[in-house]
Amino acid sequence: MQENAIYLPDEIYFNDLETIDNVRFSRREIDVIACLFKGRSTKKIARILSISPKTVATHLRNIMLKLEVNSREAIIDFIEKSNKINTFQMYYNNLLLFIDFECVLEQISKLIDFETPTYSLVFWKDQEESYFFIPLLKTHLSIVGIMVLLDEKEGKEGKQIPYLIKQPKQPQSLPIFLFFNTDFFKKDDSQKEYVDLYEQGNYYLLFLELLKKLLPSVELDETILTFNQSFENNKIADQRYLLAKGEDKDEPEKPFSQPSLSGQKKKRRFLQIGSIVLSLFLITFIIFKFLSPDRETGQDSHLIRSDLILPSDRTLLNRTEQLAQLENKFKEREGIQTVALVGIGGAGKTTLARQFARQQKMNTIWEINAETKASLIASFEKLAEVLSITKEDQIILKGLIEIKDPIAREEKHIQFVKERLKSRSPWFLVFDNVESFLDIQKYFPYDVETWGKGKIIITTRDSNIQNNSYITDSMEVGRLDPDQMLNLFMRIMKHNDKKPLVPIQVEEIKAALKEIPPFPLDVTLAADYIQTANISLPIYINNLNNYSNEFNDVLETVLKGSNLYTKTRYKIIALSLQRLIETHPDFAGLLLLISHLDSQNIPRELLEEFKGKIITDNFIYNLKRHSLILEKSSKENESISEFSIHRSIQQVCSIYLNNLKRKEQEQKKLDVLASFLIQYLDKLILNDDIPRIKGVVSHIETFLKHSEFISASERCILEGKLGFIYLYLGRFLQSIKILKNSLSICIECYGNKHVKTAWIMRALGLAYKSMGELDAGITFLENSLTIYRRHYGDKNEETVETTFSLGILYRAMCHYRNAKSLLEEGVAFFEKKYGKSHIKVAWVLAQLGVLYKRMGYYHEAVNTFERAIAIYKIRYSSIDIYTSWVLVGLGDVYRILGDQKKALQALHQSLEVVNEYYGYKNQQAALVYICIGNAYKKLGNYEKALALLKEGNEIYSAHFGTNHIETAWSSIHLGSAYRVLGNYSKAKELLEHGFRINLKKFGENHISTAWARLHLGNLYRDLGDYKNAKSFLEKSLLIYEEYYGSHHIEVAKVLNSLGQTYFSEGYKEMGEAFLRKAFVIFQKNNHPESKMVLKELENLKSSKAADNENKTKIHQVEAYKTKAINYLNKKIEEVKFIFSSEF
Repeated sequence: MQENAIYLPDEIYFNDLETIDNVRFSRREIDVIACLFKGRSTKKIARILSISPKTVATHLRNIMLKLEVNSREAIIDFIEKSNKINTFQMYYNNLLLFIDFECVLEQISKLIDFETPTYSLVFWKDQEESYFFIPLLKTHLSIVGIMVLLDEKEGKEGKQIPYLIKQPKQPQSLPIFLFFNTDFFKKDDSQKEYVDLYEQGNYYLLFLELLKKLLPSVELDETILTFNQSFENNKIADQRYLLAKGEDKDEPEKPFSQPSLSGQKKKRRFLQIGSIVLSLFLITFIIFKFLSPDRETGQDSHLIRSDLILPSDRTLLNRTEQLAQLENKFKEREGIQTVALVGIGGAGKTTLARQFARQQKMNTIWEINAETKASLIASFEKLAEVLSITKEDQIILKGLIEIKDPIAREEKHIQFVKERLKSRSPWFLVFDNVESFLDIQKYFPYDVETWGKGKIIITTRDSNIQNNSYITDSMEVGRLDPDQMLNLFMRIMKHNDKKPLVPIQVEEIKAALKEIPPFPLDVTLAADYIQTANISLPIYINNLNNYSNEFNDVLETVLKGSNLYTKTRYKIIALSLQRLIETHPDFAGLLLLISHLDSQNIPRELLEEFKGKIITDNFIYNLKRHSLILEKSSKENESISEFSIHRSIQQVCSIYLNNLKRKEQEQKKLDVLASFLIQYLDKLILNDDIPRIKGVVSHIETFLKHSEFISASERCILEGKLGFIYLYLGRFLQSIKILKNSLSICIECYGNKHVKTAWIMRALGLAYKSMGELDAGITFLENSLTIYRRHYGDKNEETVETTFSLGILYRAMCHYRNAKSLLEEGVAFFEKKYGKSHIKVAWVLAQLGVLYKRMGYYHEAVNTFERAIAIYKIRYSSIDIYTSWVLVGLGDVYRILGDQKKALQALHQSLEVVNEYYGYKNQQAALVYICIGNAYKKLGNYEKALALLKEGNEIYSAHFGTNHIETAWSSIHLGSAYRVLGNYSKAKELLEHGFRINLKKFGENHISTAWARLHLGNLYRDLGDYKNAKSFLEKSLLIYEEYYGSHHIEVAKVLNSLGQTYFSEGYKEMGEAFLRKAFVIFQKNNHPESKMVLKELENLKSSKAADNENKTKIHQVEAYKTKAINYLNKKIEEVKFIFSSEF
């Protein structure tokens, strides 16, 4: 057994990972951490765990809060320090194995094409191990499609099996007995099969062995073989990690404790060791020896049952999962239980109800046709007739039939049925095709005292019925998934043809079936029609999309000949629409609106804006009555209520409404809708309501596809609004394209001097700015401003809005003084108009903050950004896209001011929202990458900095092109990082490229050119080219001093670079002078770089001291040298004298 030991994720979690270093984590948080530790991205983690990326991000935020960190890397650092590395590696492997196992169960469920019996899992309350093992076993059996009921026994004493099943809790179920100790397990001759965990070794092999015995007719060997490969791989990995734990001698990781079956109750345990036996008995033995209905219920054996006709095998869907859900909804409830099956016509409600009714063991099972009043009465009278078993009953019934008063006769029939059903309880009734609960209220059993016990299924299109107090539960019978559609279609089409399809044919059919409404009626009708008419699936779909009355007549003929249903999809929906329009005159307009929008996620409040809340509530209620929609909350914002309508329903709605009016009437009505949508968008734009703006985009796009029915004058304005929204969402190319088209039509309709034309010009100018085409942007904005001034003067909001937009473009062109004047005027205007806490004011403050940052007014920028964030916090409960944009500016200012911790905190908060909103490869994300990269560069984390700066530069190059000023900006930042890392050739390539772009765009004396010169000058210094370095830096200094003033920290940065250059060249006095100036400015502004400059000055001082010491030594050497020479000269003279004397 030990060779097969495999650990369940919960086992590892509860024993070793629930609490780490006194921090408690949920099981799902540990899942996320394990995946993160293995280097998985957010999207990959979401795929592994079958959750949304947004949910993963939420878990990561919660983990960071618990650990008081703000990055993924910090979470990994925590795990590495916790001595849980091997445990997490083992957990991750076993998590993947667990997921693979459940995928295998899903595959097995698809192999079952028959109805499986229901089982009772019998276990003993005092067996501690059952508490955790049984729910897992039940869950996995249900995934396969096997319904399990729980039967908990008292005590621990083992009993003979026949004794145990004499009084079963669910007589229609087959028992599986679960023993956790062989002492409790007493075999007798009734036991035919059992599975022993001790022999299997672990839960997975135990379960698969059990399935073989429960499903002997299903071929499982190939599926199990595939899983065994994953099993073996995981076992090898676990052994490797267990071995690694044993080899860690210095600081051993505490292995998680082996679970025992008799340990403390507080420990959650699974079945790893010990002996567990699942006893499975032959079905025939149980049914005939112990579960005879007559013996168990003691009731009259006379069975009363409706025909419960089902489609033929070739058209009958296998809905094991839904039948199990139904069983669960009726489970263990006393009295009268009622479940409503809700869904659109043709979804299979009646078939499902009949399938379930056929499984029941009661002696009275009856279906009541509640479609009309007449059919309801007729069904009840028929039930009364079949309940008249005795001669006395038949005489009473004959007397009832002779009653002349229809109301009295109806009441007497109901009383007769009520009394007979009570005597035969428990009973089972199906009320089929109920339109309204009021229609069946008199016939509905609601009092157990007068009707007896029983179960009821109601089939209805009215989803509101679930709110009725007599309805115990409800269940939606919804769409088929693609595999179910394919399976049903192919079973009908290939009924007599067993030749298998190749994969490419299957995918082609699957793709084509997406065009058919995903309901059994529609799939069956499509297959039958194709066979009858001998046409291809694409031709059928083409006929379906180009609907005609003739085509519908043919469909009805086919339907009558091959199906139990009597109405086509068109007739089902058309009848519902007719009733809707008859209910309220305003419903026609609302139907017209939703039939021209995207079918998914229609905002309820859009309809409320159009017709008011009361009428909309009534409209939604009636749509739900006919199961035409599905209501839910928005993914973006749970406070936004949305509903969806299937595309086929929407299509029929459009055809039906078109048949009611002429083309001229449709254009007039769509113009009304277009005008309404323009007003609605204006309101959202004014309030900067991003969640609602995002939610409405697809609906405006869909509406504009009906352009042939919308006048040009309305269409061009609506297109302009959509183009402006694209600008909001960062879809700049789409924005420019649609705005250009809108402007062209607008000029034709209104002329080039109209205020509507001016609005589109302004939007187009901002779109060009976002793409970096600043000259084009200026042109459109100046033309727009001219028109507004002519119409409204200077103090109108539209005029101020345009001048403010012009200020944004001046800022982008580095015309900062002009920009400052326009932006500050705009802020003053909007604060006066809306108040200082309005959302509009937050946006203009943020734009002004960016300008202050660019101009070097860093403290003013911080204050302005913080004011904007405070307003956004009032409006939004969490960080929204606007707040994230402001955080980018604020974080970058903190970086410039030297507070890298605050900078990274703000920038990482922003990045999370930006990535979710725009994606990882958008230019907005690239901006944040570059800002974070610069912060890491300041911290000395050059590898992280380089990776982020490269990513940002690549996105900018792809988006703007390599010769754009935005790309020049990103290239210079990246080049600076390469310089610090010593890759001078790459740095030179990038910095010179950026410098050339700025020089060409802005000219010799512009601040942007001076900024590029500064970085290039630093590179030349590092290369030892002091001449070019000094030339570039001194030119930058002159422009910086003129632009910022001589005491600005940006000027100090240039002075610092010049000081280092002169120092490196050997001109230490000059270098010291520049460094001292830089130090004074940094110190005055309390900037952290003052410490770095001070360090440079200390280095310079040390160097000068060394020079002085060397000079002293040189002087001493020279003195000794002179003295020595003089001495030598003296001695030479003496020698000369001696020689001259001798000769």
